[in-house]
Amino acid sequence: MKSLFYFPTEFKDRIFEVHKENGLKWLDQLPGLMSEFERRWDFRFISPVKNLSYGFVAEVEYQNRTAILKMNPDAGIITKETHWLNGFSKVTPKIFADASAEGVFLMEKIEPGFTLKTLVQNNEDEKATRIVCDMVKALQSTPYKSDEFPHLSEMKHISLLHGHYDKDLVEKAESLYTDLTHKSSSDVVLHGDLHHDNILSCGNSWKVIDPHGYIGDPVFEISPFMYNPLDVLPSAENLESILRRRTEILAEEMSFDPYRMRAGAFCMMMLSMAWTYEGTGKVPLFEARAARILSALV
Repeated sequence: MKSLFYFPTEFKDRIFEVHKENGLKWLDQLPGLMSEFERRWDFRFISPVKNLSYGFVAEVEYQNRTAILKMNPDAGIITKETHWLNGFSKVTPKIFADASAEGVFLMEKIEPGFTLKTLVQNNEDEKATRIVCDMVKALQSTPYKSDEFPHLSEMKHISLLHGHYDKDLVEKAESLYTDLTHKSSSDVVLHGDLHHDNILSCGNSWKVIDPHGYIGDPVFEISPFMYNPLDVLPSAENLESILRRRTEILAEEMSFDPYRMRAGAFCMMMLSMAWTYEGTGKVPLFEARAARILSALV
């Protein structure tokens, strides 16, 4: 099994960025851990997925079908993910085997599985936006309650941008974020990272993957989608027209206050920038441009 594993440098860097020495130790132990679960759950390893990010994900053969194995050095992350997926089971992949306490679980592979980003690439951004709205409605019609997820008010990272980005925009984002994240009886369990790459085609419907899991104002569920997909959206002048049109469609489709939707998207864009800066020491240029556009809408 050990010879089957080659970890790209970018993946190892991300694991170290988040988990430090424990992450590197986990990478060394991963082939053995994989072999252990192959025996325990009787699957056959096929290959890692492309573009590994902050955990190990692989396709495996399980009970005559292709399934997805997910592993993470932080078992708490896997536990939250499986609980969230089970809580929203109508619109998420089925979990086949669960060893969350050990940082491992096995789930259904969604087929055909192309992401909502495909529509954006095919110049169907309006259609993609309306599908996102449908998914948010489906999630928020699910009566799932839990207090195990962090509240958005605990995310104080925007302050990391002080001295590294436009002072007025940072202060504006901090003020808006404080106003928007007061705890309320209307708060819900959020996916927290609901963008195009995390919405997959499943026959005639769509499924949601890779939740972060937060608690907060329902309006924040649409925020990450507003400034994604980062690798497809243009950086030229028509970026502004795309973002403006998205806000118009959201106002048509959703019952949220339009101002709060725009403000939430701006704040989450700034929070995402802060997380990137925390991990890399750099302010991402595309996100910085998108943040200025979103700020002008608030």
